[in-house]
Amino acid sequence: MKKIIKYILIVGIIAAFCGWLFGFYLPTKPWYNDMKKKSGGSFTAAQIVKDFQANEDSATKKYPSTQKIEVAGIVKESKIENGKTNVLLGSDDSTTSVYFVLRDSIEPFKIGQDVVLQGICTGFLDNVLFNDGVVIKK
Repeated sequence: MKKIIKYILIVGIIAAFCGWLFGFYLPTKPWYNDMKKKSGGSFTAAQIVKDFQANEDSATKKYPSTQKIEVAGIVKESKIENGKTNVLLGSDDSTTSVYFVLRDSIEPFKIGQDVVLQGICTGFLDNVLFNDGVVIKK
């Protein structure tokens, strides 16, 4: 009888630890949240700007904030602000661009450089905004 209680206690402790691990600890880690987000495909900065200018509601559905989107474009501006690298990708329209805030601070890109960045689209103001960006190709 004592052996059964001992085994139940051990299994209970293991179950409690696993519950804490998957319920509270892992969701605080960025790599765990990245695994849960689906890839939303690859697009050019010009195409994304064109979609948002044509119809913002349908573009918001096409580029949801629950998916990571890869964006290819030419660097129009790059600088470090608040400890993070910000990148402005040019489009066919000279007044609207794709604005990326990278997850980490890296050396700013050269103007005119072709890059592929991946991030989460957060909406459209003067530019199409992407957060939590990472560099796919320099």
